[in-house]
Amino acid sequence: MKRWRTQLIGVALTGLVWLGYALLGRRVARYVFAHFSETVMWLTVGSVMDAEKFVQNRLWEAAYLFSALVAVIIVHNLLTRIFLKKTSGQNARWIFHAIVGFVLVNLWLAVACHTTLFWFAFWQGKEGTASLARFQVKYHVLRESRALPKAAIMGSSQAHRQVDDQLLNGCLAPNLHTGELGWPGARAYDVYLIHRGLDPSTAQIIIWYFSEADFYMGFSVDTVPLFFGFKDIPDCRKFDLEKHIPVCILSYGLLSDILPAFYLRDVLSQRILGPGVAMIRQRQHDATVKDNLDAGAARLSRMFQINAESALQKSALASLAMDCAKRQQRLVLIAGQLNPLLGRRLDPALRIDMLSFLCELQRHHPDIVLITNLPFQEVSDYIDLTHVNDERRRAFTRFVAEQLKATVLTNVAASASIMPSGVFKTTNSTP
Repeated sequence: MKRWRTQLIGVALTGLVWLGYALLGRRVARYVFAHFSETVMWLTVGSVMDAEKFVQNRLWEAAYLFSALVAVIIVHNLLTRIFLKKTSGQNARWIFHAIVGFVLVNLWLAVACHTTLFWFAFWQGKEGTASLARFQVKYHVLRESRALPKAAIMGSSQAHRQVDDQLLNGCLAPNLHTGELGWPGARAYDVYLIHRGLDPSTAQIIIWYFSEADFYMGFSVDTVPLFFGFKDIPDCRKFDLEKHIPVCILSYGLLSDILPAFYLRDVLSQRILGPGVAMIRQRQHDATVKDNLDAGAARLSRMFQINAESALQKSALASLAMDCAKRQQRLVLIAGQLNPLLGRRLDPALRIDMLSFLCELQRHHPDIVLITNLPFQEVSDYIDLTHVNDERRRAFTRFVAEQLKATVLTNVAASASIMPSGVFKTTNSTP
């Protein structure tokens, strides 16, 4: 009887939560918007267009997650009632509750990972938030935006440092809304994986800033496990992945796909321990590189090679271009650079090989916008070997805005239309 009472209380509380949302959700959203709009914009890194609607959606998600939690508790009680008898031993009960609890917690986490509110629980400031939490917050905010058309800025941390999405939105509004979805250390194959996992309606334009590092530095074993899943298993034969990525790394990706608790291990540890402890190795590495950029450039330059792995990275970009064509997304490729301290140490054949491949890719996909006439960035424009300073970032963002106005947005105004599904349709003209 006690178990049924617990379940009835849970159902009643769930009903009250949804009733409260129906009656007060909009009013509470207005109140929060009126008194805490600056805090909301800070949390969303200025990416929200309608803060009041954003708050109301978070209230809906809170009710949704509470309902899912109650459902998990009820299921646990029902399974206990069905499979555990009063005569069951202590060990049997402990094993049963551990297994069922583990499964149900992962089910709840799987549901929660699809909500924006869940990821905001891991927000620890602009610099202290784990990369996965930051990425998911930016992705969900962009996906939720009702602006059309929308653009996703992809690439490594270089893309994040080169292009300020808030400033870019200021330059392009209301013709285009952008969101930055870069990932630290991402290579071409990583960007391909990330793009495959995005909802096609998230962005109608894909902007990718890259340099030689995206093609000629091998694989990022820290990134692949977070985005490789069962849907990507056909890639193993397509790209011959086992020759380039350890099988255990690919296995971690599959495990993350079925066990959200494993997928969230780094995010949870940083939330519990704090960025001061969780990011200590990264800060030590950054400090070492900045202390002697010349020595770092000499060491890093030896990692750039034209080989089978670079061929695979280029194949990944070609596959990304095909995926964009299938999704009717416009692909904008920005061929960037590295700090000249590093760039001058690289074999010139790398740049020639990269640009030759890009021109050939554009020949097969005339819709691609290829931007190669970038303003040269001096050593003084960089804070390390790959990332520019704030002043250069602002200047480069304005340059990108002008390039988009002259290419993509010109075509948008002249010949684009919004399809019923909300997919942005572009012409086949070459910019």
